[in-house]
Amino acid sequence: MPQPIEPREAESMAITLTRMEGKLDGVVEKVSDLRAEVTQHRGDIHQLQSKTQQLESDMQGAEEARTLAAAAVKAADEARVAAAKAQVDNSTQQWSPYMKLYATLGAFAAVATTIYYITHPHG
Repeated sequence: MPQPIEPREAESMAITLTRMEGKLDGVVEKVSDLRAEVTQHRGDIHQLQSKTQQLESDMQGAEEARTLAAAAVKAADEARVAAAKAQVDNSTQQWSPYMKLYATLGAFAAVATTIYYITHPHG
């Protein structure tokens, strides 16, 4: 079977050229369609690149915010622990009014007992 673009024996040159022109028009139409698709894909790729850049920027911002939040939580935790330690240290170093009263009563009792045993010998 002969190729469609090869001249056939019974056809004139004009008919062959017209048939080839029709085939070339089909090729040109397909190339034009492909060009339109490539142009559309370029636009889509550009949009995807823009979105990717925005996502990367947002991710960096989120990472910075997460780092700042972690630092703030750590600082607050350290401050809370330091305050608790200071409160414990202060409570062991300072006497409450009741503690002072009990210590004074205990001292008086010890002195009174000592005086009693000195003045009343048991022998």
